[in-house]
Amino acid sequence: MSATRECVVTVELSRLDPAFYRLRYGYGIAHGDRTVDVPVGAIADLLDLAETHYYLCPPEDPTKRIPLLRECGRRLYTFLDTPERLLSGHRERTQGSWNTMVLSITAAERLDHLPWELLHDGRQFLVAASRPVIPVRRVPGEGQPRPPAERALRLMFMACAPVGDELSELDYDGEHDAIMDVARRYPAEPHFDDSGDLRELYDRLGEYDFDHFDVIHLSGHAGHSPRGAVFATEGPGGERVDADATMLHEALRVSGPSLLFLSGCRTAEASDVFATVSLAEKLAGNSAPIVLGWGRPVPDAAATEAAAAFYKVLAQGRTVAEALSATYRMMIDKNDSYWHTLRTFVCGALPGPLVSAARSRDGGYAAQPMPQPGDEARTTSWLGFVGRRRELQEAIRLLNRKAYPDPIGLIICGMGGVGKTRLARRIHQRLSPDFDVVRIRWGLNEIMLIEAIRRKYSEFPSAGAVPLVLL
Repeated sequence: MSATRECVVTVELSRLDPAFYRLRYGYGIAHGDRTVDVPVGAIADLLDLAETHYYLCPPEDPTKRIPLLRECGRRLYTFLDTPERLLSGHRERTQGSWNTMVLSITAAERLDHLPWELLHDGRQFLVAASRPVIPVRRVPGEGQPRPPAERALRLMFMACAPVGDELSELDYDGEHDAIMDVARRYPAEPHFDDSGDLRELYDRLGEYDFDHFDVIHLSGHAGHSPRGAVFATEGPGGERVDADATMLHEALRVSGPSLLFLSGCRTAEASDVFATVSLAEKLAGNSAPIVLGWGRPVPDAAATEAAAAFYKVLAQGRTVAEALSATYRMMIDKNDSYWHTLRTFVCGALPGPLVSAARSRDGGYAAQPMPQPGDEARTTSWLGFVGRRRELQEAIRLLNRKAYPDPIGLIICGMGGVGKTRLARRIHQRLSPDFDVVRIRWGLNEIMLIEAIRRKYSEFPSAGAVPLVLL
């Protein structure tokens, strides 16, 4: 018998009565269901283990941390397996009939946020096994996956990096270049929004059909507050705007991606202090059927490498579970101590491939020529406006008419080919109809400036508009 691509096992952990929880395994039609009642004390031990060894005080020294992670994973596996061997027995009975097992977990109360990704059978972490077991967290709902698209993977990327804030600086250009590198080598079509502003993202997404994008990737900082989990986005001038799940969903609702990746520290972590669920859990099923996030703080470099590895596999026409497995394995092989903090929330069935494999399509896939690192062409229109974020935001702050009693203009000058026209056009897009663009070639003096402005408004009168001068 040939192996199927994936085997899905559902695990439900719910409170039965004050003394017991009920653990129910669903193996599918062929193998039926099994249930076991678990004493509350066993659950309390797991929660205490997670708090002391994982969340509150993990050792900084990797040589001390890894044994603790293994021990935590082994105890989680022993708990899920039960004395009746509900997990290990099923793996043995069905060996050879699947390549990847998806463990779809629904857990009551705080149990959903136990670090299930650490599951360890005494020999290895299951996410990195030759036939991996990938835990995902299931949220209520009946999301229906889209069929694989016969084209390249389409991704919208936006990084949020507010200025003048205590938050650490993000390497958003590094993330951009990592995704561009994936697109140069694999069938992927990345689009970028450099504003960091949810209102701009809403407008940008609205320019496309509802199901145009397969993936939306938001990068930035996140945290918890008394009003819930928040993501630090940007206002028009780059100022910090903390967006909760409602604000994020409002920006994303004009698009219907299959997957949302919230690449920020703690985007997939609940807060006991504020009694809030994570952003990833809140948005799963509302903004996308699948939401990925990080359950702990994660360095820029680790998050960037993980995203690149994940999108590489998705672009090859492989399933979400296969992409998760490849990402975990890459991070473990590199001794990255943050691999287990990548978490997945799913509403409904976990989809297979988001796009079909390139060579399976009629005529195959013709790769689009992609600009190389450092090329001025890397900001071509279909990719978006990248690399001029701070200049754009500074211009908007200067030109904000509310900040000054009298209207002002802006002069952009420089050598040819450095991107003046593109920058001016984008500033104009953000501020129109308050400003017009005036272009002057071959130098500038007062007479030339006045004459160019006079000529502009005599040919194309725009009542109330202020000039943006481009040299």
